[in-house]
Amino acid sequence: MNRVARSKRAPRRAAGFTLIEMLVAIALLAIVAVLSYRGLDEIIRARESLTANMSNERALSQLFAQLDVDLRNAARDDEVGQPPVRVGGGVLQVVREMRIAGAPRLQVVRYRDIDHRIVRQASPAIATVGDLRKGLNAKPNDQWSSVDLVGGVEDFGSQAWVPDHGFTSDMNVARDQLDADVKAPAVPQAGNGPLPRSVTGVAIDVRLHGDPAPVRRVLLVGE
Repeated sequence: MNRVARSKRAPRRAAGFTLIEMLVAIALLAIVAVLSYRGLDEIIRARESLTANMSNERALSQLFAQLDVDLRNAARDDEVGQPPVRVGGGVLQVVREMRIAGAPRLQVVRYRDIDHRIVRQASPAIATVGDLRKGLNAKPNDQWSSVDLVGGVEDFGSQAWVPDHGFTSDMNVARDQLDADVKAPAVPQAGNGPLPRSVTGVAIDVRLHGDPAPVRRVLLVGE
């Protein structure tokens, strides 16, 4: 009897992955994880930057809104005896009108950069010329109110718009304009109206940390 030759079968592989396959899979997972982390990190950074920018925008909006209120309520030159707006030295000072129980009062308000924060300092209500003269050059004390408006400030500056002269940081120009208005001949048709304003506008420049250029706003003085 002829024997039928049996074909040799290859041995079966054990179920699972080889070491090389595992290493390749781990490498692919590592690459995917790194790419995912970078994408997620960029999203987080973008969200943080957007949140910071929105916060800065709100703070600047509040600053300019408060400045607009103070400048629009600025006292007249003849009430103060000098320009009611003073710029220079990193300080913007405004003598503004206010009403308490119907009685007109004046108030000295200062905006200044203190430790990279724009702070609004306001004096108590002033009723007499003597108190006003003291308040114009007085250092803020515990009777003054102080409010932080914007943080992260790198630069803060202001300029006054003097008619016929333009923007300037030299307050002597505004005082010369006031002297010229005082010495100007009276116009009978005008009656005894108030003197023209020596400063009719203010430009404010604020540069925050990380910003390449300052934000500028131009606001009117008086109504």
